[in-house]
Amino acid sequence: MTSETSTPPVDNALADSRRFGGRALVFLMLGFGVVMTGIMFAYWELYTREFRPLQAAIAAEFPESTPRAIGGTHKSHLPGHPSVMRIIIRVDFDPRSAEQQAREAANRLTEIARRKIDISKYQVFEIFLTYNDPERLTTNWRVAGPIDKFPLPLAGSLPEDVLMESRTGEPGT
Repeated sequence: MTSETSTPPVDNALADSRRFGGRALVFLMLGFGVVMTGIMFAYWELYTREFRPLQAAIAAEFPESTPRAIGGTHKSHLPGHPSVMRIIIRVDFDPRSAEQQAREAANRLTEIARRKIDISKYQVFEIFLTYNDPERLTTNWRVAGPIDKFPLPLAGSLPEDVLMESRTGEPGT
C-alpha cells in the first residue's frame, strides 16, 4: 500500500515582489547617474568659478605648475574662523634650499592674485610651493599670514604674524 502524500508547493518568496522590470531598473540607474553628474558639475561650477581666471593666470606665469586656488572659510558654520585664500603650485626647485626664490615666487603669486580677484575679503593668505624630487620625498613649503603682510621681504626675517614652514612627506613621482 502506497500512501501518496502531497507536499505543498514551494513558494518563491520573491515571485510577486518585482516592482520594476530589468529595463526600468537600468533606466533608473542611468537617470540617477545623469542627475548625480549634473549635481557634481553644478557644485564644481559654483565652487571654482571665481578662481578659474586666477588659476589660468598662474598657469601662464608658472608653466607646468598645476595651480590650485581655493578661498573660503574653514568650518564656515562655526563663528571665529578666518576666511583664507590659498594658492598651491608645483615648483621645479627645492624651496628649502632656495628660500629667496621661494619668497620671490610667493610675491609673484600675491601680485597675480591681487590683479585677478578681490583678496581684500580674505583675512589670511596661504601659499604652498610643492617640490617633487623624483625618487625622493615631496617637499611642501608654506607661508601664511594676514593679507596686508604680503608681499614678503626677500631677505631677512618675516613679520611676527607670518608663518613659514616646510615639510617633507610622500615620495615624489
